[in-house]
Amino acid sequence: QKLSTRTQEEELRYDIEANANIDKLFPKKWGMNLPVTARYARAERTPIFNPQEADVSVDRLLETLPRDSAIKKINEIKDFRQTRSIALTNWRINPTKEGGKGKGKPGGSKDGGGRQAAKMPWSVSNFTMTYAYVETQARNATITSQLNTQHRAALSYRYTFPSLNISPFSFISKVKPLNNTVGFLSKFAINPLPSNVQVNVNGNRQFEERILRVIGEGSLALDPLYGKNFLITRNYTVNWPIFPSHQVNFTANNIARVDEVANRWEDATQMERDSLAGNFINNLIYFGRGDTVGQKIFDQTINFGRNTQYNHTINAAYQLPFSQMKLLNWINGNVSYTGTFNWNQAPEINPGLGATIGNTQALQGSARLDLTSLYRKVKPLKNVLDNQNKRNQQQGPRR
Repeated sequence: QKLSTRTQEEELRYDIEANANIDKLFPKKWGMNLPVTARYARAERTPIFNPQEADVSVDRLLETLPRDSAIKKINEIKDFRQTRSIALTNWRINPTKEGGKGKGKPGGSKDGGGRQAAKMPWSVSNFTMTYAYVETQARNATITSQLNTQHRAALSYRYTFPSLNISPFSFISKVKPLNNTVGFLSKFAINPLPSNVQVNVNGNRQFEERILRVIGEGSLALDPLYGKNFLITRNYTVNWPIFPSHQVNFTANNIARVDEVANRWEDATQMERDSLAGNFINNLIYFGRGDTVGQKIFDQTINFGRNTQYNHTINAAYQLPFSQMKLLNWINGNVSYTGTFNWNQAPEINPGLGATIGNTQALQGSARLDLTSLYRKVKPLKNVLDNQNKRNQQQGPRR
């Protein structure tokens, strides 16, 4: 075996993961779905040679040190990583009619084992929650300590509206004179409600603390390094078929940032903590534009962080109703519209430049003409086409 392929370290690694459905602890008729996943992993790699002195073996180095110093040294050169995590994924409650959550309305499942309660816009079954926490601790020959934590949370809301089509001209089909002229209007319908609405709020908070190891005598200790990132993302979606042949889709995305103290919360001064509390109030529940809290309360709006980016898109498509008109049903026409808007905050290093906005719009139309259907509306031409089809059928397929 070549020297370069030999193992230069001793490794110990184990990984434990557990899954549980704690909804099994509750009555089935409550319709709970509560999965939990927990994980613990640990890895240790002990090098054979001292990373700080590559030509000195670790065993030889430890023989020259007292017991306490040897234990401290082995911990310094060992590559250590530990991860702990827990995840609550897609938690939701979908109670059945017998679950005591109120009487269900018509439209629920008719399953004999327990009909689901009819969903209303405020029903708890419209919500889904997810939360995950990951913590990683590490150290090695160059890093005294490194701590990484991540909190991820998501709350989703989705509601599908019942179909409600209003046909104001349906009576035309019962009036023969009107049906022969404007009968296509009898199929005209309006849907006053969107088909579904969806709102997603996602939070992602990351923290890192890294302390570099002092190597060599006379070296200066460095201040800990911190990295933080706390983002709140919101997504909105609305689908609305206003007419049977008309579809409107609206999607919007917003990214906001929550400002935090520079270092650890435990090490922050009272002024920094007060500033964070003020930022949190102004960011999470922004109390208007007044100078004092009392003035701001009267202009309360929800903001969920300091907005840094926003964009939305509107798509609309309409199929022209030529197919409902006897004289024009040989025409197939479509019209579509797309509009976008985006906003980005001003650069933090130079807010004087101002925010940037942009928008686009596109209007497209297409048509397909079926001339064969048009010719068949003229009796002489229809006879010619019918005779030609008969001859083709009598001749059979060509070889």
